[in-house]
Amino acid sequence: MKDKTIYIFLDWSMTINELVKNGKISKDNFKKFASAIDKLEKRNSAKVKLMIVSGTNEFQAKTRFNILSNAFCEIGREDILVGFAYEYGAFTLDKSNCIHKNFNHPLTKAQWQKLKLATEKFGYEMNKLYQSYFNIEFEQFDEKSFSFLDYCKNNMTELDFEVYDDKYGHGIDIKNFLLNKGRFIELFLKKHVKEQPHMVIVGGDSQQDIKMFPQSLNCEKYFIGFYNEKYENLSNSILSKKSNIAGIVDCLEKISKRKVTCYAYDNTIAKQ
Repeated sequence: MKDKTIYIFLDWSMTINELVKNGKISKDNFKKFASAIDKLEKRNSAKVKLMIVSGTNEFQAKTRFNILSNAFCEIGREDILVGFAYEYGAFTLDKSNCIHKNFNHPLTKAQWQKLKLATEKFGYEMNKLYQSYFNIEFEQFDEKSFSFLDYCKNNMTELDFEVYDDKYGHGIDIKNFLLNKGRFIELFLKKHVKEQPHMVIVGGDSQQDIKMFPQSLNCEKYFIGFYNEKYENLSNSILSKKSNIAGIVDCLEKISKRKVTCYAYDNTIAKQ
């Protein structure tokens, strides 16, 4: 009998970024996270494979991936973390530190030029750390930055706009609609997973992360995240009132303690 596998795909910022503090692993947070994974494996007699899926750039992905890889190696579980997908899944960093290009849908030269002209018009500069999409950051969102966003949306309706505004930064990611985390997960599972997974878990803190949920998969599957009225009616969701990595640990432990499969899971219980 082949080993059962649970695939977990997690966003980074505002989701599990508190695993790393001041450039080092947070030992307490990581211990709780590893313990939740261990409980999930034992409850299901399965092995967990973890993939981080983020909008971040290559430099940040490599830094975070190496810190997490070393932490899993120290507990003898280097098999858990299989990769770090960055720029919304455009690229994947694997365990050998090799980079794989997943999509052929970057912005066109004409789109880059239109965005460059727009930034010049409003007196901004683009962030050059991103290869597959246009990123611009602000000190804070104000009347000028909102005017810039409106101008781009009105003149580039064929593009997708992701706005982030939290304690970690303020900015806009402008990209091809086909460049998204959900599409990356579908392609990853199709390419790398030969047998039907025992379970798939995706987790995050935004509408973009909800799109990661693999609707077409015929297996046990969950979306995990932090309680929000927008998410409470999402099928197969398990939500926590705790934030960041504490919330993810809470959700994973709820899955381990479940008494029914997700096909009959009661979301009113899940969010308690």
